[in-house]
Amino acid sequence: MPRMSKKRRLEWSFFLRQVKVGNSTCDRITYNDLCRGCTHSCKQSFRAVIILCPHYYSKRRKKEDRDNADNRKYYYLKLKENFFDSDSIVLLEDMKDGILYSNILLKLYLKSLKNGGKLQLDEHIPYTVQMIATLTRHQIGTVERALEIFRQLGLVEQLDSGAFYMTDIELMIGQSSTEAERKRAARLENKALLPPRTKGGHLSDIRPPEIELEKENRDKKKREEGETGHPVPAAYGRYNNVILTDTELSGLKTELPDKWEYYIDRLSCHIASTGKQYHSHAATIYKWAQEDAAKGKAAPKQGIPDYSCKEGESL
Repeated sequence: MPRMSKKRRLEWSFFLRQVKVGNSTCDRITYNDLCRGCTHSCKQSFRAVIILCPHYYSKRRKKEDRDNADNRKYYYLKLKENFFDSDSIVLLEDMKDGILYSNILLKLYLKSLKNGGKLQLDEHIPYTVQMIATLTRHQIGTVERALEIFRQLGLVEQLDSGAFYMTDIELMIGQSSTEAERKRAARLENKALLPPRTKGGHLSDIRPPEIELEKENRDKKKREEGETGHPVPAAYGRYNNVILTDTELSGLKTELPDKWEYYIDRLSCHIASTGKQYHSHAATIYKWAQEDAAKGKAAPKQGIPDYSCKEGESL
């Protein structure tokens, strides 16, 4: 922070406050706590005692007012697609100057939206014919004839207070806010990012030929592997009770090239004789092969009889 000149220090002496910065102290311009939270620039010193400030306007309140202004409500007119095909509108537009009357009617609908259908300047001042003519930018004679026709068609009523009331307005009032519009725009943006859908509501199935070929291969593999998504096992062994998948059988042939048939038959005989069940037949075979290798016992090669014998035994 640059050092103050003597002149500036003298001018701001009432606002200067010593603050500790690290191992040293320095003078800083310090405002009153109330003024620090105010949006106006007329700040007072921390030494001043403020009892009441008529110009105080808090920063938080300014933010809330700004948010409220951003989220203000507005009204709109909801018309059905057959609005101009209704009997009253068809008869109205068929009259002389009927298009003008239709234009006046729509303007009156819009003017009455925020007052629930009443044509009035505020809660106590209803619109006069002269005011309506000025607001709709039509001649007063045209407005008088239009209002009389509207009354005959049941489109307008005149209340005891003198205010005109649009009879069908309850069905046409729509209201929203800027916050609702932002949320609606966000929903539409998110919807635009979703994948396209067909008439049935399902995702579009249009794919390039390469992806389509990959999909056919995956479907074929799934059909071969069964509905569960796992490879279909087959039965092996002398008693057809050793269950192995093609992947497991291929692994046994690779890791036990001269022994896989021996271990499959051995497990088949063992299951048939004892009735014992195993969670994984492939894992059982691998376990037996590891145990035999640890004991130094070699499984006989396929097709070669085992003539080994212990010491003291004869063949």
